[in-house]
Amino acid sequence: MKQRWTEGGVVEIPIDDKRCAFGVLLKRPEVEVKRWISSPSQEVPNIVELEELFRVSVYSDVVLSGHWQKVGKIELSRSQKQERYGFVQDSISGELFLYHSDFAEQNYMRPCSISDVAGLERVAVYEADHVATRVSSEMNGDDNPLDEGVDVSAYEKFMISRSS
Repeated sequence: MKQRWTEGGVVEIPIDDKRCAFGVLLKRPEVEVKRWISSPSQEVPNIVELEELFRVSVYSDVVLSGHWQKVGKIELSRSQKQERYGFVQDSISGELFLYHSDFAEQNYMRPCSISDVAGLERVAVYEADHVATRVSSEMNGDDNPLDEGVDVSAYEKFMISRSS
């Protein structure tokens, strides 16, 4: 069933045949995934009270196609409306960039140091199965299998080449 992307929409995120998680649709394409797993037949929890597990961008078709069904709607909090900084690492040079609309005039990116990206999400857009894998891993206390982190050696090579 087709549906619209509605900010504040609560979606059920299938993890496998027996489990699901919940997310809140933010400004397209961001989704805040909540720290909660249940069976699809259980009642939807009070989403507002649940802790954030992580926040990522997803392909719009995951929601628009109905793969993630909307099961409710909430009023977004101030922090949910606030855009977060992310980082990008050039795959060839190793250079790091902060990514945010503050840098719209610079193609949304500003060069930065490795200390600037500590704790930030790598900018990427995920498919539904990637989100399900990450939810399952993080709820089990495992490392995020999709997190490439910063390629420190590539960044160090970039810094050396820049200083020569």
